[in-house]
Formats: sequence, structure tokens, C-alpha cells
Amino acid sequence: MWWTLLLACNAPSYDTSFTCDAVALDAEPTWEGHPSDGWSWEKTGALFDTSPVAGDGDLAPTLFPFQGALWMVFSRKVGVEMSLWTAHSQDGASWSEPTPLIGVPDGAAQYAAVAPKEGALWMWVGSGSLDQYRSEDGLRWDLTASGVFRGREGDFDALSVLYPSVIADVVGWRMVYTGFDGATYRVGMATSADGQVWTRGDHLALEAGDGFDNAAVAQPALLAMEHGWWLWYGGYDTSSTNPGPWRVGLARTLDGVFYDRMGVSVPLSEEGADAWSARDPAVAWYDGAWRMVYAGMGTDGVYRLMGARSAVCP
Repeated sequence: MWWTLLLACNAPSYDTSFTCDAVALDAEPTWEGHPSDGWSWEKTGALFDTSPVAGDGDLAPTLFPFQGALWMVFSRKVGVEMSLWTAHSQDGASWSEPTPLIGVPDGAAQYAAVAPKEGALWMWVGSGSLDQYRSEDGLRWDLTASGVFRGREGDFDALSVLYPSVIADVVGWRMVYTGFDGATYRVGMATSADGQVWTRGDHLALEAGDGFDNAAVAQPALLAMEHGWWLWYGGYDTSSTNPGPWRVGLARTLDGVFYDRMGVSVPLSEEGADAWSARDPAVAWYDGAWRMVYAGMGTDGVYRLMGARSAVCP
């Protein structure tokens, strides 16, 4: 199977000299009653001060190491338009003031994946179809190819592909992404040698389950581990409210094809900036801990980028 090769060839290394914890296989359920993923994520609050109107704000982050720091690209929504912004961190906790990307036009929807390779940064961005960009400094971007990946008529992504997550590996690039068919969201897979010509996987990575993700799954974030792959994602819940809120969940695969759900990573808070929704996860290993940035929405209806930290052993 086409993902299996990565398990031996692309396993990242981690500094485990610090005191870390094992995944809690018997973790208590979240306060809402959903199973927990056992990673014991500690929420660290909002990353930036922001006061937009309801329905606006920051969302869809992607995390990546670059030039000795942890970098992030995210979408800033104002009305019906989105623009892409970046910030970086030296410690994984405090972030620089956000700066807009140069060379990427604003659009009605902007969801980006960024991955470093051979000293440069590559980005896939769009909604409906994906364009490819390249950057040497993380601020100025050049369009390298338009419409490099589209949905397929009659399939789960027939109307749109969005929320890509891309990883560099020995065969080129691997992507998980959200597909929309007009009814619901599912997560698919694809591979590419050059980031422009993509081969779709034979299976879905995830589709709606029977718990907190009973209506839809979307916004995937993929990482390679020594013993498989971990996939964080947003699950949409309509079990108690309709429309229901998003929550961040975790799934794992050993063969790169079939994923097992592990539970909720980021439950909703009982009050505050993510009391209504937690979605759009981005995860990276940096400075001796797992770092997560996700989009939270409180009862004011504003999207804010939120942080979380886990000391689980990789």
C-alpha cells in the first residue's frame, strides 16, 4: 500500500530527554461525555488580541518549522473575504505580531497547507481547487501552478477540495484534504512526486462516525510518527444541537490507509473563547512538547486562534 513505505523511511526524531508522559489509554471522558484521546492537552488560551464582529476572525492555521522557529500561516476572515497571514514563535507559546503574506491574493475562501523542503517553503491553498506557491522567506510567495488538485465528478469531493494538509517524504508529497459533495464533508488522501500532479488514494481517510463527529469530518492535520500516522481533525456534532459545534479529534493508522478513532483531543470549554466550537487543528513537535493551534469560537461568534500543549511521549 502506497503509504506504508513512510513508516520506515520518514519517521521523525524527537528529543525525549525531558520528563514526558505516556498516552493515557484509560483517560476519563471529556466533561461532555465523549471519549478522550488520552494526550492530556492543556489549553493555553488565545494567541492574539482580536475583536472582530461575529462570524469573522482567525482560523485554519498550519504549523511548520522554519529558520530555527515554529511558523504558522492562517486565514483571517473579514466579511466574505479571507486573507493569509503568518506569525512565528521561538518557544512554541508566545507569537510574533501577525503579518499578511505577500503575493497571495485575497479570496472568498483561503485554506492553506505549508511544508518545508530543501530550504524553501511550499504552499497549497484554495477552496474548490488548490494552487501551489513557493517562498524563500515565509513572507513573499510566488505562484508556481494553478489548479493543481480538483475534486472528481460523482465522488465525495465533487463540489470542492479544501483544508489540505501536506507532508514532504521520500516519494515527494503526501496530502490529506477535505472533500465536499454538497451534502457533507469527508477526508481523502493523495500523493505527488512534484506537488502538482496528484494521485488520489483508493480509500477515504475518514468519514462521519457515530460520536462527536456524527455529521461530518474535515480540517485534517497529518503527522508521521515512528509507529504510524496520527491525524487530527474537526468533527461536527448534531447529537444534541443543530447546527452542532465542531470539536478536535484524533485518529491513528498503522498502515497509512485505515484509521482508528482515538477520541476527542480538544473538548469545548464550558465558557469562554471556545465554548461553542473548537476546529481547524494544526499540530507540531517543538521545543520539547507537542504544540497545537486551533480555531475556537465562543458565544460571541468570533473565531480566535487558541493554543494547547501536550507532554505525551512521541
